[in-house]
Formats: sequence, C-alpha cells, structure tokens
Amino acid sequence: MTDRPSASQALEEAGLSVRDRHALMHHEIRQRICLLDYLPGTRLSEVALAEEFGTSRTPIRRVLARLEDEGLVQSVHGVGTVVTDADLRELEQVYRLRVELITMTARLDPVQPDAAFLAQFDQLVQRGAKIVTSGTARAFTQFDIDVFQALLQLTANL
Repeated sequence: MTDRPSASQALEEAGLSVRDRHALMHHEIRQRICLLDYLPGTRLSEVALAEEFGTSRTPIRRVLARLEDEGLVQSVHGVGTVVTDADLRELEQVYRLRVELITMTARLDPVQPDAAFLAQFDQLVQRGAKIVTSGTARAFTQFDIDVFQALLQLTANL
C-alpha cells in the first residue's frame, strides 16, 4: 500500500483553480474507468464521489456529464450513472487510428531524442518485459498509456 494522499487531499493541497480541480477530477475518474477500476456496469454515486473529492455534487455532475459525452458512462433514469461497456470493434478502430496519427505526427514534426528520453524509454522497455511475463490487464493498460505519452515527446506537436 502506498502513502498516496486521498483525492480530496490532493486537490486541496494543489491550490488549483476551480477549472483545474474539475479537470483533475475528470482525469482521475476517467483513468479509473479506462483502467477498469470501475468495471462496466458499475454505478457511480455522485454522493460518494463528491465526498471522496471533497466537493459538492454539482462539479461531480459536470464531470459525469463530460464522461457521458465521451461515451464512458451513461445516465440511466431511476438508476443513476453507470459505466458503459466497450465495443471491441470500435476500440480496435480507435487504436489503429491512434497509431496512424502518432506515426504521421512524428514524421511531420520530429524531435531528436535526448539522453533523458532514451533512459525513460529503456525503463519502459524493461517494464514492458515484466508485464509480458507477469503483468495484469490494468498494468498493461497503464503501460500503453505511458508509452503513448512518452512517444508524444518525440514530436514538437504536444
């Protein structure tokens, strides 16, 4: 177990604007959905999330509405907000598009990797090898996100 601060503590300690707090809450809940911490069909409680993030339900409703626009949750009358299931064919298309876009972006506006990037990438390669032998689906998904973010550093188009 880590000594990671709670979501509300992290938001309070950061001294962020309302917009930045909203963005951080959105990012955290989105990550939980994408990494399957919240499985498809999970009901998300506005009250519980508001308490966890140390805020009222209104900002949580805004975050959930944005996640619904992104197709990650669905508001069901009489039930609440529920995490949606993924369409594997759609995910495959999105993944292929993502690979093509990053390849094109890197070709059009490349940045030469420096020693720090190469060290970071070497760590990613080692981490990837561990995931292949003993990783979880969550670890692989987080790894995929981290590799994508690292590769974005090779473009001047951040």
